[in-house]
Amino acid sequence: RSDAQYLQNVFAAATEEQPAVIHFKAIDALLADRSDTSIEMMPDMDLVNMFLDEFNNLPEEVIWIGTTRYLEDVDTAVRKRYYIRQLEVRLPTVQDRVEIFNLRLRSLPSQHVDWEGITIRELAVNTEGFSGAEIATVVDNAGLQMGTEYKHDEREQPVITQQDLLAEIGAVRDDEESSVSQD
Repeated sequence: RSDAQYLQNVFAAATEEQPAVIHFKAIDALLADRSDTSIEMMPDMDLVNMFLDEFNNLPEEVIWIGTTRYLEDVDTAVRKRYYIRQLEVRLPTVQDRVEIFNLRLRSLPSQHVDWEGITIRELAVNTEGFSGAEIATVVDNAGLQMGTEYKHDEREQPVITQQDLLAEIGAVRDDEESSVSQD
């Protein structure tokens, strides 16, 4: 299925099911600045034009939301014409990150979390600059890793440890740094 067909299906479904909300995450990838001449950022003009055509024909009962961490990378003309409101969502504070770790870890079966060995405050301090989604990735990946290692281990019960979480924090940080260096 092509990107254009996918977009047409999204807009058609929203129109059919109205009232509806369409959310495009990382809208900068779809509506990249056309004045940027770098090869990586060159948008597919047919896709952009199709998107704008579909967007222009949306009924009032369909709300469109585009989110990005890189507003400056969204096409200037698109921002000027279609941009209504910018909401800045700041990265979580240390206390916010403590709460996010608590929520994510408490959503797991308690027997799979080494509660006595985990220092959530240390995890929060070590995730400065992480979004809530990145913290969720840390916990999710630690859980997946725990399950994989359990199959090859003699432990009675698989558990997520502080060491597992710190390793995943490093992996997420490495992924972020490598994606930034590629930009």
